[in-house]
Amino acid sequence: MVVGDGGQEPQDVRAGRDAIMAGRDLTMHIHTAPEPAPPVRAQNAPRPNRVFTGREGLLSRIRKTLGSRGHTGGAALLGMAGVGTTQVALEYADRFGEEYDIVWWINAENPEVLGQRFAELGAALNCVPTGSRLKDKDVETHVIPTLRQHGNWLLIFDNAERLGDIKRWLPGNGHVLITSRSGGWEEIAAPVSVDVLERAESVELLQKRIPGFSEPDAALVAEATGEPGA
Repeated sequence: MVVGDGGQEPQDVRAGRDAIMAGRDLTMHIHTAPEPAPPVRAQNAPRPNRVFTGREGLLSRIRKTLGSRGHTGGAALLGMAGVGTTQVALEYADRFGEEYDIVWWINAENPEVLGQRFAELGAALNCVPTGSRLKDKDVETHVIPTLRQHGNWLLIFDNAERLGDIKRWLPGNGHVLITSRSGGWEEIAAPVSVDVLERAESVELLQKRIPGFSEPDAALVAEATGEPGA
């Protein structure tokens, strides 16, 4: 090492050494930075109807009502029994499910089991133990805040009857899709009416279900029976 008078390093040498050490520190910091956590994914929606037919305008309306990622939205599919609200919800989950980190299907006909359905979701999100039989209050304490943190989710409440049954389970962000035979959901979801299929869609559906069924014969059956939606 070359030193100056009095055994001291020249200023330019010392500055160069400090710059090298600073670069080493920076490199070490970059290499030791933790990797970002992968997004949590949890999806349990049943498979859609393989002969689902039509409803393109309805699906587009639901999509517009719920909005895009990061937007908070709710839609309530309303229709009489057998008209196809559940099938429409299944088709929506299938078409757009990949855009969500979390898609959770909840059979809401019996409000008493909603806590267990959310406990199952919590297990999938690793925020409650698998197979836990927690009280509803405990599930709310763990699962709802986790959903609020993730944001990019879709909860589907199938065959819900009353707003009061599910309101406590809503995190306040994300997307909510409800199927129901009753109204009164305006506080949390925009109503979307689901009617029977158009005649041409009914004919197409019958032909999908019955191979070799001619179009004229399918039209006669659809007219006679008022074939409901898929």
